[in-house]
Amino acid sequence: GDRGRGGSEAEPPDAPDVTVDPEPIPIGELAEPIDATELRLPLEMTVMIVVDPGWTSAPLERDGIFLGYSEEGGRLRFIAADQDGTLLWEVQRPLSCTGFALSADADGRAIAVLADTAADGSAAEGQPAMTMTGYDLRTAERLWGPTEVPGPPSGQGLVFAAPGDQPAGGESPSIALDPATGATALAEEDLGGGRVLAEDSGTIIRTDGQDLVALAAA
Repeated sequence: GDRGRGGSEAEPPDAPDVTVDPEPIPIGELAEPIDATELRLPLEMTVMIVVDPGWTSAPLERDGIFLGYSEEGGRLRFIAADQDGTLLWEVQRPLSCTGFALSADADGRAIAVLADTAADGSAAEGQPAMTMTGYDLRTAERLWGPTEVPGPPSGQGLVFAAPGDQPAGGESPSIALDPATGATALAEEDLGGGRVLAEDSGTIIRTDGQDLVALAAA
């Protein structure tokens, strides 16, 4: 049901010869206010200031902070914005790295996890390996990574799988990462049956026969 959340079903190819700076840049400015008179807003929102963070994707939200991206100059520009309209930080990624997710560690710290490509790795069919890096959602401090994963997000939270089907026609096996460390917490290949469905705040949901089981990532 939630497979593909936070990413795109069809990942666009990277634009050639486009330099991407992978390090986050702090902003700390209010997003540009826009004229909302032509927007259809609920009555209680018509008295509010409306701002445009510049996203072209649907953002994700955690703890009052939103994260989304736009395509600019042959690359993706991720922007984190507080619920008061303050733009917190931005970071660039290649066009193919639309997959991203939000989670939290055991202390409740909100974590943004962004995809990137690894120049020294290779995935199926000779494509660059995909990695994920975890950042503090509010400050953009790097917490862990880059950690190589089989593919883009395939379920809610930090669940990843290779795109496409296995040769036998089944779904590619998924893994779930520990949001606190970026380490693999659970892999379908180790279950002997069953699927990894979702991760949220370090809790992983998997199937066991006809049962749903919740596990702590740690």
